[in-house]
Amino acid sequence: MLAEFIRWALYAGDDPATLSAVEARQLSLLRKSQWLVVFLVLVFLLMALRQWIEFRVLGLSVAWVLTVLGLFLANYKPARTAALHTSMLGVSIAILTACLTNGGLGSVASAWLLYMPLIAGVMGGMRAAKHWIVFVLLSFSLLWAVELLGFEAPNLTRPEFQYWQDRIQQFMQGVGVVLSVIALIGQVELSETSLLKTIDSLHEEVTARILAEQKAVIAEQKKTAFFTSMSHELRTPLNAINGFTAMVLKNIDRGKTMDARGEDALQRVLVNGQDMLALVNNLLDVAKSSESEPLLHKESFDLNAQINALMGDLASLASADVRLLNLSDKALVIQTDKSLLRRILVNLIGNALKFTSQGSVQVSCVTQGVWLQVKVVDTGAGISDEERDIIFEPYIRGLAQRGVSGTGLGLMLSQQWAKMLGGKIDFESSLGKGSTFSLYLPRDVIEI
Repeated sequence: MLAEFIRWALYAGDDPATLSAVEARQLSLLRKSQWLVVFLVLVFLLMALRQWIEFRVLGLSVAWVLTVLGLFLANYKPARTAALHTSMLGVSIAILTACLTNGGLGSVASAWLLYMPLIAGVMGGMRAAKHWIVFVLLSFSLLWAVELLGFEAPNLTRPEFQYWQDRIQQFMQGVGVVLSVIALIGQVELSETSLLKTIDSLHEEVTARILAEQKAVIAEQKKTAFFTSMSHELRTPLNAINGFTAMVLKNIDRGKTMDARGEDALQRVLVNGQDMLALVNNLLDVAKSSESEPLLHKESFDLNAQINALMGDLASLASADVRLLNLSDKALVIQTDKSLLRRILVNLIGNALKFTSQGSVQVSCVTQGVWLQVKVVDTGAGISDEERDIIFEPYIRGLAQRGVSGTGLGLMLSQQWAKMLGGKIDFESSLGKGSTFSLYLPRDVIEI
């Protein structure tokens, strides 16, 4: 009950937690200012009752009723502006009543007119202060005009009360001014804090936009480099296919039978055609990777048998001085998406063969903790320290890969596919000594 009364007294029944800091502060200032004017008018009403000055009692009673009415009107959000002006109307009636019964503009009571815009500004901000500045100017003009016309406002205060009444008025004026100034300082500080937060937020937004623009520029550069690479990658096998096909057809036109040279030409046509097909497949995979994640089609199969089959398919990529070995010869039945796993291994083993000019490429399967690890170890060129952090980014090709066909998409796609299978790809490498790429799959894919 007490908490509800405090919330009504300070926030007109609103929950400050639902308001912004500025809104809560302004509503709190309105309510505190309303309570202040209710108290001030009540004090002067009691003083008037003590002396029983009828006109002053009547005017201050009307003023006090209006200030109390403004206090309750603030409970309704649409009426809060009206509540502010109702409270200020009560204050203005109280001040004018005091002026007209205390000797006019020369009295201590007339000083309250100067403080009205300050109190209104605390209640409702700059707009409310401007309205009551106009009222004060009109009030001063009216009182001056009346005095110039020869009318002197009477001082109805009894002599024995005059000194203490003036001192109390001065004290209350001082209290009102001090409280109003403190409230305005707090309001300015809150506005400054809100402004600083807005500036910080704008700085963060500008920084984020600059970073986004930088990323967009980098992405555009990568895309340009990618299309440049693509034009080269497509042109190379097409030139080879066209050249060797033309040579074979020329020999056929001459009536020559297929010799070793012709068979070699057809073999080269086949290899270049396979390269182009792999390239197109990679591009299609990139397009698919930006769409919704495909459903996995799990099936049971022998992983080592699959590796042996792949090694046979990829043997043509191996240089004459490179041995391609499967170190795991025991059957290992697993259950996962066979097609997706095959594409990952094609990329890992194919990369190892393409970048190894002598030595070996060894494939093995081992269990390590919660993982089934498929290792592809080569004795190729290796990867530099500068390239480690970007090796899985699209269109990135290492220094050692220059002069070797490819688009820089294989590792990026393979990492995505590994994650779809619940695993990951990691690597270790030493520049000039070779690399070890490991595909980690959850150990529970193994069928016992």
